[in-house]
Amino acid sequence: MRARLLAVLTTCLLGCAVVVGAPMAEAEPVASPTADAPADSADDAGFTVRGQQLDLRTSLGSAPQVEPGLYRATLPAGKSTTYAKIQRRPGETLNVAVSGAALEPGKPYFATADHRLAADFVIPSEYGTPTTCGRSSSSAGTYLSSGDAFGVLTATNTAEGAKTPRTIAPNDECYQATTLYIEISREAPPAAGAMPVEIQVTREPKITGTPDQPVTKADLAKLQTLPKDDDVVVAPGRGYSDAPELKPDGTTRLDVRLGETYFYKVRVGWGQRLGASLDVPGRAAPKAPQVDTEVSLGLRNPMRQGVGSTTSSQSAQQPGDDTAITPDVAEVSTAPVRWANRSVDSTLYGDISSDSAQATTAAGWYYVVVRADPSDSAETKTGVAPYRTQLTVQVTGTAGSGPTFVDASNQAMPAPKPGELSIGGQDGGSGSSLPWARIGGGIAAALLAALAVAWALRARRNA
Repeated sequence: MRARLLAVLTTCLLGCAVVVGAPMAEAEPVASPTADAPADSADDAGFTVRGQQLDLRTSLGSAPQVEPGLYRATLPAGKSTTYAKIQRRPGETLNVAVSGAALEPGKPYFATADHRLAADFVIPSEYGTPTTCGRSSSSAGTYLSSGDAFGVLTATNTAEGAKTPRTIAPNDECYQATTLYIEISREAPPAAGAMPVEIQVTREPKITGTPDQPVTKADLAKLQTLPKDDDVVVAPGRGYSDAPELKPDGTTRLDVRLGETYFYKVRVGWGQRLGASLDVPGRAAPKAPQVDTEVSLGLRNPMRQGVGSTTSSQSAQQPGDDTAITPDVAEVSTAPVRWANRSVDSTLYGDISSDSAQATTAAGWYYVVVRADPSDSAETKTGVAPYRTQLTVQVTGTAGSGPTFVDASNQAMPAPKPGELSIGGQDGGSGSSLPWARIGGGIAAALLAALAVAWALRARRNA
């Protein structure tokens, strides 16, 4: 089944830029790529799902215990609510992201009913219904209505360790809770079938000392990224977990197909900004039948929350005939990455919104997401030829050291290596998207290594 991911305006991350109307010519369908590792899978929409298999349960009492990391699960058809359980130390912040492709069998591009995906943190309540403790960063990209284009839904949520301006007033019991439950809800027509999802869980410990300062309005100006025309091709990923790396000033030629979403990742350090542009170049109109197309560009942070400028959306409507295509460029950019951005005033606004700035709080892999959809729900042609674009990224600023994180004993944690900042490190391995997720195991491994070296030196001296 052809790839059919989210509607451009629905999947738009915070600050999605849109280029409307690049007509595409008909061609033979191309099969979507699949992941090759045993723990990987790609659903019918071509969205890659990786991670440890997780058996979600429908009751809090039976919920499986999870640690920060990457998981995969299958949500049942229709309407469902399932749970997992996680522990945290006082003051720690937890993040969850749940991603899956919304689709309906036999429908190539557009939904015939509503689809919704939600993630939350909850705690038990004496009144029966669990108490909500999460702070959803945005509803964008979590639902689509009848008539919208299919696509990838990504629901994110945060359980804060302390109250900040980005907190939407959970009660004190939520801050004090050391046992929380991840609640994952789905609504879809029964015909849509089960949904494979990828679940990422991350943990942020407390910090010590004086943190950096949150961004100001001047930091919320759009970062312009000029398109390049280098003849370089970096094959895209079809999910977050198989996204290939683009260098900080990288570019790639990207041929996009209707109904498909493409993923790249870029390393962004503390104090740095990420900008991206998608150049949809002009060309003589082909002779083949045309389909008006919307091509979108968006950014997500290491916790997979939407980030980016909100006033950079550009469009150029193109007729579905032999009229030549008008060149256009979509651009998005982030605020500087600072831990203190969670304290950005909610009334602060620039090219980048305060909501987006409040989510730009962690160094690591930032995701660049490109999507193509028909402009008109009346367009149902399948097997449409790819349309050529050029994706360019840039990272500005000098990477800093970031805040000092502490463990349960208020002891400073060692600075992580660059490849340990987020999932898909330089060695391509898995793990948490934040350095402290597996810090206990890292310390144990370091101690064992040190003991081994000491033993070897002692043995050499005694020889």
